[in-house]
Amino acid sequence: MESKIQTFIKLHNLLEQDKPVLAGISGGADSVALALVLKQLGYALTAVHCNFHLRGEESDRDEQFVRDFCQQQEIPLYVKDFQTEEYAKEKKISIEMAARELRYAYFHELMKSTKISVLAVAHHQNDQAETLLINLIRGTGIHGLRGMLPKNGEIVRPLLCVTREEILDYLAEKGQEFVTDSTNLSTDYTRNKIRLELLPYLKTLNPSIISTLNHTALNLSEAENLYNRQMRTEIQNLILSDSYTLGETPLLLKRLDNPMKSAEMKPVWHEILFPYGFTETQVENILSLNVTDCGKAFYANNWELMVDREEVILRKRKEKDFEDILIYDTDVYATFLEVKVNIDILQRKYYPVIEKESRVALLDYDKLTFPLQIRKVQAGDKFVPLGMKGKKLISDFLTDQKAKSWEKKDQLILCDAQGEILWVIGRRISGKYAISDKTQKIYRMELEE
Repeated sequence: MESKIQTFIKLHNLLEQDKPVLAGISGGADSVALALVLKQLGYALTAVHCNFHLRGEESDRDEQFVRDFCQQQEIPLYVKDFQTEEYAKEKKISIEMAARELRYAYFHELMKSTKISVLAVAHHQNDQAETLLINLIRGTGIHGLRGMLPKNGEIVRPLLCVTREEILDYLAEKGQEFVTDSTNLSTDYTRNKIRLELLPYLKTLNPSIISTLNHTALNLSEAENLYNRQMRTEIQNLILSDSYTLGETPLLLKRLDNPMKSAEMKPVWHEILFPYGFTETQVENILSLNVTDCGKAFYANNWELMVDREEVILRKRKEKDFEDILIYDTDVYATFLEVKVNIDILQRKYYPVIEKESRVALLDYDKLTFPLQIRKVQAGDKFVPLGMKGKKLISDFLTDQKAKSWEKKDQLILCDAQGEILWVIGRRISGKYAISDKTQKIYRMELEE
């Protein structure tokens, strides 16, 4: 078995002979075999054991066994105690998840302090078969079906080339004892049900089921590499933003107008949106929208996705709604949504230039009734756009401006104390308050870019 594992290590470039490796040792057969094999193969091994204090005296028995084993084998050992149940209650997570979080957080901390860059864990082919079946039962994509990788970042799995039976035979041959976790014999956990009930049944149908499932996982892993390369190309074809990084917003996506094409692109949309918390059903609903369905919004965790005619935007949800801002005649600036408006009151005779930039509003000061108010646009809001006659719904004005649905939702307006709309901010002022030859003082507001 040792030569088989050494070949596997070299094939997947898991370890280097002259570099130290940290190995998690529980005291069970798998981790004890991992330690023996790595030591026998000449790797500079350091062991770590976590006592989660979940099984009373049995947990302490395991710790003492690992201490005795490492002393006998002359393997340096670190031991860490955890109050796992308290941590699980505090974080409101399962005991299993709590143990995992505590374990790997400590492993990373230890690796940093010891300058060991590789963590070896004792997963073997039976574990791989169980993982594949668990993922299949719960529902998964190609990523879940390819199971565990021999190398995943700093974590390596040298025993993925051997079965549990081979491990037990190896330990028997060496005369090496190990401890058994009594919870592994209980069918209260999904993995144990698969190990103790489902896999034995599947062996009656296919005696080589462990090998078959591992071979399937390997094939799917190779297929995933091809899938990922194509997926990256398809994602870039959908992304309209300058760059694409997970968590970067706003993220603009190209909307597909062909139902057939939308169905084909479902895996791509799922790949983009799943990390943000959007479900498969939500993705299907997004892709099933008609071209005329604009302004639809979907939410997941702290993210919102809004659909427009040709584009879709994914962005972080605002922690709180926009709060109206009052501006008094003595104010020289106002801030909102991380944007700043500079304010000047100018004498008309000293300011002959008429600016036509949409981010600048030039208003007749003497026509204004303070305090002014910055608020979000509301249904039914109307104003008299500069250059037009008569009032127009702001919603219609924004449509004429080809504003996106999310831009309409976020549009801010400037009103006076009487509720008259002075400026659709960043777009156009009201003609009723524009400066004229009779204007004495100009109220100038500039939206900073």
